Amino acid sequence: METTKPTSNKNFAISVRNALRGICVAFGDSGHLRFHFAMAVIFLALGFYFGLTSYEWLVLVLIIAAVIFAEIVNTCFEDIENVIRDHAGVPYEFTGKAKDMASGAVLVLSIAAVAIGIVIFYQRLLGLF
Repeated sequence: METTKPTSNKNFAISVRNALRGICVAFGDSGHLRFHFAMAVIFLALGFYFGLTSYEWLVLVLIIAAVIFAEIVNTCFEDIENVIRDHAGVPYEFTGKAKDMASGAVLVLSIAAVAIGIVIFYQRLLGLF
C-alpha cells in the first residue's frame, strides 16, 4: 500500500487564502468567537473615540489578538474532540481534558482582557458621566 505524504502550500497566496477560510469557518462555527469579535470592534471604536496612546493601542491590539487566537484554537480542540467522540466512539472522559484546558485558556485571556480594558478605559468612561 502506497502512502502519500501531505504537502504544504508552496504558494503564499494559497496559504493566506486557506488561513482566511479557516478564520471564516471558525467564525461561523463559534458563537463565542463572534462575541469576542463584537467586543473587539466595540473596544477598537472606543480606542478611536478616546484617542489612545501608542502604548495603549499596542496593549489593546495584542490582547484582542490573543483572545481571538485562543478562541480559534479552542474551536479546533472542540472540533477534534467531537470527531474523535462521534466517529471513534471514544467517551468524553478521555478526550474532554484538552477541550476543557483550551476553554480555560480562553477564560484566562478573557479575564486579562477585561482587566486591561478597565485600566485603559475606566477613567475615560468615568469622565463621560
